[in-house]
Parts: sequence; C-alpha cells; structure tokens
Amino acid sequence: MNEKFGNDVDFNFDFNNVDPASLQTDDTINAVFILDKSPSMMERLPGAKPGEPQTRIEALNAGLNDFTQTMQKSHIADRLLVSVVVFDDKVEVLSGYQPIVNVKPFNITPERGMTALYKACLIGITNAVNYRKNLEDSGITAKTLVFIITDGEDNQSPMDAPKVKSLLEQINKDEKNVFSFTTILFGIGEDSNIEKSREVMGIAKELVAPPATTGAEFRKMINWISSSVSSAATNQSIPSF
Repeated sequence: MNEKFGNDVDFNFDFNNVDPASLQTDDTINAVFILDKSPSMMERLPGAKPGEPQTRIEALNAGLNDFTQTMQKSHIADRLLVSVVVFDDKVEVLSGYQPIVNVKPFNITPERGMTALYKACLIGITNAVNYRKNLEDSGITAKTLVFIITDGEDNQSPMDAPKVKSLLEQINKDEKNVFSFTTILFGIGEDSNIEKSREVMGIAKELVAPPATTGAEFRKMINWISSSVSSAATNQSIPSF
C-alpha cells in the first residue's frame, strides 16, 4: 500500500497483509484494532486487586491476549484475520491482516506523549478498505470490524478527522457495506471525551461503547468484541452494548 491523502499524511506503511491466494476460505472476518498507547494509558485502574492488571495498558494487553487465545481455538479461526495499529504521537503498524493463529501476544508499551487518534484511524481504515478490495478481487467475501480503543482526545492530528469522516461516508454509501463494514469506538476512562471524537469522525452514536474504567469493564469490553466477531462470522447482527 503506497498512497497519500494530502501532503501531511504518509501512507507508506508496510502492512504485510496476508496474500489472498494463500487463504483456504471463501469468506473472511477482518478485524482491525486501532489502539491508544499514549502515556495516559499508564493510569492506574480504580479498585484493582493484587494479581489483576493495575493499569489501563495492562488491562488492555491482558484482554486482547484473552481474545486472541479464545479465537485461536474457535471454529472461525481459519476465517479470522487480524490487523493491529497503535498510536501515540506517531502511528505504528504492528501487523497487517494475518490469520488469528499467527497473532503474537500483545505487549503494548506506552512511550511518547501525544495522541494521533485521527491519523491512526485514517490509516487503519484505509488499509481495511484496500485489503477488502484485494480479497474481493480474489473471489473472497469479507466482513470488516474496526475496533478503535482510546483514552483521550486527539491532540496531534486534528486535520485528519474530516478525512476519516469522508472515508466512512464513502464506505457507508456502498450498499454492500451496510451490514458488513462496521466501525466501533471504545472510550477508556471517564475523561476520554469520546463524544467529540465520535462526532468529528462521523461514527454513529449507536456504535460508541460505554467507557471502560475498571478492570471488570475492560473484561466486558473484550467479551463484547469476541461476541461481535462471532456474530459477524454467523451473519448475525453485532450485539448491543
């Protein structure tokens, strides 16, 4: 993938998406995780007990590892492809779309101090669209689920928000995407200001989850993600929050 949307956003990332020709299936579920790793993700969880994750990032890593282990053993393992994009003040592609069986344990570590949420969403969703087309050109149908998880408002890439909104509008205009391309926004912490992010990116209100603050709420979030992936695999609507 080598494409630019404006001079300020470089899409020359190596996504390393799995070659559609190597897949032994006629349909896939494509899940992309767009994950916040800004330093605020090190904030401690209220009421965390000894032996449990103590910080937001620990809870996120633990939850995503539970998701991976569960899905690797599931009946949809041969159809589930996962991509991972993380962001702080920069965007990093940890993985393009790869079979869930090849996904390595999550060990995301916060580093820099800003939050390039909109740029990360633009990059992750653009790759989702492009790879979906590659699959379709190879005769493989796909359902796409975009999971955006963040604990703060964008303070690094505000000019990219309208581009995300425009891209989602283009996706939603195509009738074939109505029930097969879904973007869900998860807030972490009560101060995540998710409503503003939702509005400027054009994500539907019903696709914004209640914020996760405690360890129990993190587990609920991951359980919902697992359920939504399973529902997509069986042509059912994603569950309500």
